[in-house]
Amino acid sequence: MQNIKYTAAILFLILQSVLNNSCAQWDGDDWYKKNPGNVEGKYYFAFNLVETGDGRLSNYAVIKVNEDSTVHVTRLTEADFILQIGGKQESKANPDRENLWAKYQVDYATLYDLWKLRYSEHPYSQRPIAGWAKKKFGPSDEQIEFLRPYGIDSFTNFIYGEKAFKLLYDMQDPAWINKYTSL
Repeated sequence: MQNIKYTAAILFLILQSVLNNSCAQWDGDDWYKKNPGNVEGKYYFAFNLVETGDGRLSNYAVIKVNEDSTVHVTRLTEADFILQIGGKQESKANPDRENLWAKYQVDYATLYDLWKLRYSEHPYSQRPIAGWAKKKFGPSDEQIEFLRPYGIDSFTNFIYGEKAFKLLYDMQDPAWINKYTSL
């Protein structure tokens, strides 16, 4: 029985890896070729605070915002997201391969604190790890209002572009964290 559980877990991890890699490499160009009426828009790095099927607490992506306000999402693995923002990997959202971490003065490790905006305690940790949200599974109404200027109306929305970098930058400031946690 133990071998069956172990084999199932390994197969699940392999499948998840294949799916993550295929999503990370698909850029949606075929869709735009089949729909020639779409005007090329601008690409942005983006993230949201929605749990994934594999237990991650946020999603990473490159999104394309079209002139008609439609959005096309290309999901990325965490590693690809970090590398593309750093200019170490090709990206439509960073065609000049600029180190955007340095430009916006953000330590990429701040990504690992994004879950704290949504939870008062890490939902999967075996030991208590405090988050910043007032409620167990969500921020207070005041905290949501505080996040609204960053483009967060809902945790399903992608936070993108300069607002995303501004949020990550601000999250590095202990005074900002104190303000958020006090709301």
